[in-house]
Amino acid sequence: MKRVVATKSAAAMYNPVSQATLARNGMLYTAGMIGRSPETGQMLETFDDQAHQALRNLGALLHEAGGSYAD
Repeated sequence: MKRVVATKSAAAMYNPVSQATLARNGMLYTAGMIGRSPETGQMLETFDDQAHQALRNLGALLHEAGGSYAD
């Protein structure tokens, strides 16, 4: 059985998709992460800030699913 994974620690999705889905086999499928702040909902200004925020958003989803970047 699959499990939808969502967290307020990552930017909300504005299209009709889940932030992530955890499959029975343990594979985590994520939606496209972008450099949007979860607090404000706004895109960050610079490319570097957006890239770092996208990775923080991804890390929050990994954590919510019970994993980490080490996995």
